[in-house]
Amino acid sequence: VALEQQDPVTIAQVGHRMKSAARTVGAMGFANLCQELEQFKRSDDLARSADVVARMRDVPAAISAYLDQ
Repeated sequence: VALEQQDPVTIAQVGHRMKSAARTVGAMGFANLCQELEQFKRSDDLARSADVVARMRDVPAAISAYLDQ
């Protein structure tokens, strides 16, 4: 929703909140993506933040594929 509304502050806040949870469970790659989102707080590069979100959406599928092996 924040991407659709072009709201970089909310994008950064979501990244910040999810980063802590990801680090708690050891999902450091995902936490790093969350940290990237935090960097967009003062940026208008929404295309780049959309790319980070797209990479985040790939993570559950990658985990599922790994578990299915």
